[in-house]
Amino acid sequence: MSVRTLPIKKVINSIDANTVTVSGTEVTIRVPGAPPVSFDSGDVVECSRTCAADCTPGVWSVTPIVPVEPCNCPFEFTLILKPIPCPGQVGLVGEGNFNGGFGQYSVNLPSGVTPTVAQIVVSIVEQVNSDPYRFVTAAAVGGTGTETSFTLTERNCDIEYSSGFMRRTCGVRVLVNSGTIVNSTPHVSSVYSANDAFRDFPVGHGQFGVRSDLTACGAYCKYYFRIVPTRATAPAHMLNHGYVTREMELEFVVNSSDTNFVDMFNDELSAVIDCIEDWA
Repeated sequence: MSVRTLPIKKVINSIDANTVTVSGTEVTIRVPGAPPVSFDSGDVVECSRTCAADCTPGVWSVTPIVPVEPCNCPFEFTLILKPIPCPGQVGLVGEGNFNGGFGQYSVNLPSGVTPTVAQIVVSIVEQVNSDPYRFVTAAAVGGTGTETSFTLTERNCDIEYSSGFMRRTCGVRVLVNSGTIVNSTPHVSSVYSANDAFRDFPVGHGQFGVRSDLTACGAYCKYYFRIVPTRATAPAHMLNHGYVTREMELEFVVNSSDTNFVDMFNDELSAVIDCIEDWA
């Protein structure tokens, strides 16, 4: 029988020669203000290291096409933007904009004359950039009066909340009713950002704002260990009924910007634990 408890989570902001000590196969990790944690490196059955990395905003190039004989008169060009929510988000929030929402921008001329590509580009760029709840920023391509296309750059790929109370996105679906769309730079999500650290260590009772111990936002590495002790002694009454072990899960969120991080933390662990690699 195996008994698994909730993971033990600790933040390590400063590192010195006593943070990680190794004696044979015995590993001890010390966290200021908390009892040390010790385990045998041979008992680690699973582990990983996840380090912070910034996101890459998605970029799209849109070239409007004006039909020679438009089906609708007057012709109207329409751009629709649908944000892709990030894992763990219930919905993308803007004022009155829940459950994902979308942005729609249209161009037609009151005179009924079919707009030119340049007129479409100028109008769309102005509409998008003046929208306080926009998911992207827009830029025209081409000289004044001869614009040929526009680019859209994801606005909130690594910011949980920004002006307009818009939550971060993990990509945007770009749709037009007449034109071509090229995703020149695909969205790449951030890895263990400040938002992820805040979720791992939420504000507790009696605290305000954010956790005071998360001082290196966006510069943490998370080390995960699952440990199954093999040297545990079975109670006498269990000797003829199987072997009892107590699994333990440990998560250490470590400030990777500390000058001692590589030599005194990561490489101390990688020397005795195979599933933690040396720092490149």
